[in-house]
Amino acid sequence: MEGTSRQGGFGLRQVAALGVAVAVAAGAAAFTGPPAAAMDKSLRENVMEAVVFILAYDKKARGLTPIGSGSGSVIDPSGVILTNYHVVYDFEKAVPHYLLGVSFSHRPDWMKKPTPTCWADPEKAHVNAKMDLALIKCELDMDKRPIPATKKFPYLKMGVSKGIIPGDDVSIIGYPGIGGETINFTAGKIAGWLGPDGKAGEDWLKTDAIVAGGNSGGAAVDDDGKLIGIPTRIGDVEVRMGATVGQINYLRPVDIASKVKRDAEIARWDPMKDGPAKTPDDAKSSSGSGRTDGRSGASGKSGGDSGRDGDGDDDGDHGRGRGTDPGPRKADAGGVTIVGQLVAADTGKGIAGGMVLIIIPGVKVKTLTDATMGRVLYTKAISDGKGFWATDKPLERGASYGVIVLAKGYEPIMVDDGVAAGMKGPDRFDVGKVELARD
Repeated sequence: MEGTSRQGGFGLRQVAALGVAVAVAAGAAAFTGPPAAAMDKSLRENVMEAVVFILAYDKKARGLTPIGSGSGSVIDPSGVILTNYHVVYDFEKAVPHYLLGVSFSHRPDWMKKPTPTCWADPEKAHVNAKMDLALIKCELDMDKRPIPATKKFPYLKMGVSKGIIPGDDVSIIGYPGIGGETINFTAGKIAGWLGPDGKAGEDWLKTDAIVAGGNSGGAAVDDDGKLIGIPTRIGDVEVRMGATVGQINYLRPVDIASKVKRDAEIARWDPMKDGPAKTPDDAKSSSGSGRTDGRSGASGKSGGDSGRDGDGDDDGDHGRGRGTDPGPRKADAGGVTIVGQLVAADTGKGIAGGMVLIIIPGVKVKTLTDATMGRVLYTKAISDGKGFWATDKPLERGASYGVIVLAKGYEPIMVDDGVAAGMKGPDRFDVGKVELARD
């Protein structure tokens, strides 16, 4: 996209980068969290070894094609993995992906990317779409040999979310796209509880701990290393009098996940006994691409309609839009949600894990530092596996906002008054493709 693209009173202007150092510092400041919770090194390593990286594949003309990623937690020594439904299924089509590659990280090599370990079949997943949860289990190792029934996996003990109160410590473990290829460990506090539609209830645990694209389906643990929640929804940035005052992210309480696990046990769910294991080679020879009726595996009955957009970070958050929301994103009254796609200027291909930072009106982006970024960030978006993104928070009309676009390996874009929300027009505006040049 070149020059100015405008429609219905909105526009996104692309200009030359004003400096890599400022852009990188600003991106880091926007996602810097509180100090880690009180968990000793050995326990942290035990926890991290049980959190997996999940790469989703769909079948294309030439075989398997990776289309998104997420995280998961092994919750049983036999290798049962708890993750989000939107990591396992294509949300737009309500069908399972073709195959899932599961990778583990191991001590002491936390500086290395996770090791591909085994294959899981999304068609055999036990899912609850309404709660955005799923159980999967590896059937084959990377050499396509069956996983021995005697194999023991590192796993997390499931805790209890009932009784958790605001102020309790929580640690988030997973593979967010903005953190590169290695496992990430962040920490914070439980901020409270939330029910459906923003009302009181027990559907969500709120936290100030960082939950970024790719964390979906990972682990939220207490100081004893027990699973108390599943990172599922990227939160909203609150702005008052032109300044960002905080951000809240959302975890699915483990008590809800425990019910899904019990349902699977009652149904005697066992992918190993549910027909032959699917291999990567099958993608080259078979004509089907998985079920098209939105069902889970033979014993994996869906818990309800998802009613969700896909993730804006393709953390496994597949499809276009916000990736970790539990329902369609509704704009604030009179607000405008900005969507688009980040693409490489030389190839036209989508860029995954890029960040679009929207700065409050009146702030010149070239004046920002790592110390001021957190105070002036209005909202953000993280691109999914195909480069699509949507702002977490709708923009208020009648104002212009600064824009910073960041992606690893690409030159940043920094624009004063880069997005203008007119007084009239649709409540959702697509700026189209935003091209980034490689650095």
